[in-house]
Amino acid sequence: MGRRRSGRKSTRTSECLPKDQNANIPVATNNCDEQMHFEGTQSSATSDSSCTLIESAEENYLSKCNHLNVIGKLSREKIHSAAQLQCCKCACNDVKVAARWLCLHDECFSGPNPTTLCGSKQGEHCHATAHYENNPAHCILWNLRNSRLYCMQCAAEVYKDANYPPLDAEIRRALMPLKRSHRQSSSTPSQEVQNKKEVSHRRTEPTQTRGRCIESFAVVNRPLAKDMEDGFDFDFPKGLTGLFNLGNTCYFNAAIQVLSNCPPFSDYFRDKGDLRPYATREPLVSNTMALLIQKLWSAKREPAVFPKALLTRVRDNFPQFRGWNQQDAQELIRCLLELLHSELGQPVYPHEDYSAFAPKTLERHSSTSSNGSDQFETADSGWSSDGDTTCTSTDSRRSCAEKVEKQKASNMPVRWRSIVTDVFDGSIESSVTCLTCKTVSTTTETFQDLSLPIPSAEHLSRIRQSSSGESDVDDGSASDLSSGYGWIPWFSWLRSFSSVFVTPSVSLEDCLSAFFSPDRLVGDDMYSCDRCKKLRNGVKTCRISRLPEVLCIHIKRFRHDSYCSSKVSTRVSFPLVELDLSPFSSTSEKVPLYDLTGFITHEGSGADSGHYLAYCRNEVDGNWYEYDDSTLTKLDSAHVLTKEAYVLLYQKRPSLSVEAARNKTMEMISAEEIVKAQSKSQLYISSEWLLKLSTFSDPGPVTNYSFLCRHGHLLPRRVDHISSLCTPVPAVLGHYLLNKFGGGPAVSELHYCLVCDKHWRWLQEKRAVEQTRFRQLEDAVRATLFAGAVEALYSGHLPPSLISRTWFQSWEKFISQPCSEPPGPIDNTVLLYKAADGTDRLKPRSNFMRIERELYLFLRTIYGGGPEVFLTDQPQWSEAELRDVLNAVDEKLWAANAKLKKHVTSNL
Repeated sequence: MGRRRSGRKSTRTSECLPKDQNANIPVATNNCDEQMHFEGTQSSATSDSSCTLIESAEENYLSKCNHLNVIGKLSREKIHSAAQLQCCKCACNDVKVAARWLCLHDECFSGPNPTTLCGSKQGEHCHATAHYENNPAHCILWNLRNSRLYCMQCAAEVYKDANYPPLDAEIRRALMPLKRSHRQSSSTPSQEVQNKKEVSHRRTEPTQTRGRCIESFAVVNRPLAKDMEDGFDFDFPKGLTGLFNLGNTCYFNAAIQVLSNCPPFSDYFRDKGDLRPYATREPLVSNTMALLIQKLWSAKREPAVFPKALLTRVRDNFPQFRGWNQQDAQELIRCLLELLHSELGQPVYPHEDYSAFAPKTLERHSSTSSNGSDQFETADSGWSSDGDTTCTSTDSRRSCAEKVEKQKASNMPVRWRSIVTDVFDGSIESSVTCLTCKTVSTTTETFQDLSLPIPSAEHLSRIRQSSSGESDVDDGSASDLSSGYGWIPWFSWLRSFSSVFVTPSVSLEDCLSAFFSPDRLVGDDMYSCDRCKKLRNGVKTCRISRLPEVLCIHIKRFRHDSYCSSKVSTRVSFPLVELDLSPFSSTSEKVPLYDLTGFITHEGSGADSGHYLAYCRNEVDGNWYEYDDSTLTKLDSAHVLTKEAYVLLYQKRPSLSVEAARNKTMEMISAEEIVKAQSKSQLYISSEWLLKLSTFSDPGPVTNYSFLCRHGHLLPRRVDHISSLCTPVPAVLGHYLLNKFGGGPAVSELHYCLVCDKHWRWLQEKRAVEQTRFRQLEDAVRATLFAGAVEALYSGHLPPSLISRTWFQSWEKFISQPCSEPPGPIDNTVLLYKAADGTDRLKPRSNFMRIERELYLFLRTIYGGGPEVFLTDQPQWSEAELRDVLNAVDEKLWAANAKLKKHVTSNL
């Protein structure tokens, strides 16, 4: 076994705790050979040789206390009330001394009166020290004055957010500091409830977090009206600029043109010179996209421009678009939107998300649960989904509210939003009904486009029969289901065979009806019912629960098999205006109509050949134009309807009330009105939301949290760009918009937030330290390997260490993106499965990555978690086996490092 340093004494009799609340508590020395625990598992002592590689990560911001297991179940209210108590030892002698320390041992805390102790006296009169000496296991104390944790056994402060091993999340939440009022005394339960409300009110009071104020003249005053028209628009409107073909790039040109002529999307990029204020990382693709759209809508009205810069950015991120082969325009749109969202995505936290949407969500799901004849979902095609789930139809309003409150309690983002999600995101509600017990299971998924298959005439006939009630299913017998839908008569087969030679015509509504038609789950597709605990026949349906601002529809015209790809040339008629989605919506409210803004066609016989064109309606003159690379042609509506659509973009129509609010805002937010209102009161409104008001059919609630923190002050990460993020408006208009659309919060002054700014600086420092130390450790391991001293590393004695790729990517995202929060504990359980013999084995094709064990220990020291996984076909070591193996390896590492150190010294 490697050489050990002397351990720390278990008791201290001559020293007492810090004398006052501002005294410096000693920082825990990082003794690398102490035993360490992870989730109740004890690993062996790490040798001094390994300490030399990881001790740089454990200097001043990490404590290492192994005695936190004595802490029982804590209560925030009990800790808060303990601050008003006296020292229990002094009270026995009729001496009134204010308590400074609270013992967190389960025996002392679980009783009706927690053990509170003084620490202001020296020697034998320090009751906190005396309590520990009489009860050595009671070593964890909580300072009631400065809300800090202290271990008597380690004689050092314990950093509750940065300890090794990590403190339990429930305990950390219970130790969150509260604003206390020492004047409150014991009270009745009703008074306690009132006191809690007062404490909650004071906690959100701006004066407790308010910092320095930003003067109003520091924020740029801008009118809302867009500079879209000039004197030449009558003869030659803006937006009629083509794109040069760079070699089989017609797919790219067509996709860019339909996005450029989608007002809610393109207006976001037209008036922004730099998108860094709105981005979470360097917006290379977004700025290039903005520059290209600005050229397409420039007042210079160039005939055509080169899109090479944006195409290069896309190819750098998606290699499938490199080269000169023909590509899929719909795939290009998906990839480009993914890039833009990754750069412009902003985190949405529970306090800003549910303040606007929770009441409506609860109301909708409550009505769903009371209605047993809801419409259901089938999910046959590929909408892009984030996997968001909601309450099942059997959940009550109370259970939904509990889920909302649970998400509110966490400080992690509930979702990420950007201009891409604002424009294209919708929600599909999927339901599966068990035909035996009638249980309905409901989930909600997010989509950005609908991929619709072209139904056959036979399929449409079955749908019409089902909708007219000719073949309703009354029970769950498989025979009835099979007789109605499984067997196809010979004349139906003959009709389907003839359809190969005769191309029928269907409508876009037919494609939607086929997509949203009920799907019978029978035979091999039977549904596993949670209530019946077995496979059952079921019905699966889907409905749109939240309509997107722009509906992107992809018609599946290409079929791919192992030999070749073919094209479905069936003509699909589509409306230019008034697309009605009410038959496919789950809401009982009036569904707005949709109008076509543009679509893409494909001419040719296969996906890897042919030519793409775009057809777009110009928003300035309202006419339709054909975009054939650099050539533009004006068309009438009748000619447009004859085209074979492949990808279509429909925009939602605004309601009359939104139009009225928009016109009123245009009048009151003009430059003249703002100047008049500067001497009066004014409110600040999100500039992004005001832009949505001018281009969206429904801008939704006011989203001032785009520049405000949860305390209602300036968001630290966006302070430098505040002039671009908010617009001062007259107070009358601000209150009108807040009352009309909801959201908020209302803010008349801009202040720095003391709390969030402190947390932001801590995150920045943590991010920089972890990144630097990890790179240094990585370089040290690489240098050791380069020197041929592999026996001085764990990789020379153990199989390669593994870590969850998902967790590691979340950590990389944290250190590279300022908006990201630190990841939770390492979770390697997803890499293992339980074998028949009871051992843990590496799961085949699991999402792992190899990592040097020295690097793994560095990350585990900070974040905790586990278990430790190795790349081997044999069973993973048990806790006892791993401990024995590491004991033997530590001896070898110590000898190898001593030899390496001697070799280096002799060379010097």
